[in-house]
Amino acid sequence: MDDFPDLSLSGEVMEISNVKKESPLNTPNNQSGNYVKIVERFPVNIKVEIGARDKEKFKNQMSCTVRVATAPK
Repeated sequence: MDDFPDLSLSGEVMEISNVKKESPLNTPNNQSGNYVKIVERFPVNIKVEIGARDKEKFKNQMSCTVRVATAPK
């Protein structure tokens, strides 16, 4: 959480919304044929276990920096 830089939490990704089937890196987006990387934002729901002592610190609309590790199933 950005308000608590020393706090580290872990969780499980429950849902990724608005993910397109076609990645912006799959097709050229300009006439020269060069690949153009486009930054996109989309909602991600993550289930996080928070202890009762820390729960009261969190409020709606707080921002955070998230790293998602992926692995094949």
